[in-house]
Amino acid sequence: MENNEKTIFINILYLLTLEGQFYAPTIIIHLQSEKMKKLFVLLVILGVTIPTFAGLKEKDLIGKWNYRVIMDEGTLTGTLMFMLKEGKLAGDVHTDDGEIIPMDNLEIRDNNAVYFEITPEYDVMKILMTVSGKKYEGTIETFDGTIEVTGEKIE
Repeated sequence: MENNEKTIFINILYLLTLEGQFYAPTIIIHLQSEKMKKLFVLLVILGVTIPTFAGLKEKDLIGKWNYRVIMDEGTLTGTLMFMLKEGKLAGDVHTDDGEIIPMDNLEIRDNNAVYFEITPEYDVMKILMTVSGKKYEGTIETFDGTIEVTGEKIE
């Protein structure tokens, strides 16, 4: 290539995995102009910071969250407790009636979604909630249909 060509060759390999593994960029570059160097620096900053800060993390979820479910029969309230047990994410639902129901199949999914199942008595309820900062909204699937749930982090 000639020296006066404004060229850029970028090959970026992202290895982004969940659950404690690492993110590693590999960059091969040839820059010949100041504008291209500045553009490259901007791209590197965006490429490193956006994947690093994106997505809900366990540490953001851990704590006490309230919940509110509005039904025809009235409003149900209580708390969701998320914690680490033996190094794994776990949780319980605490009803205002004093019942404690363990969460099963608890997982953080893409797009700040949290999924878990509870089994009060004989019915399996599937909860999918989307967290935005310290608030969330979601749905509860039961054999009777789908119910909306909302809440926020209190501790």
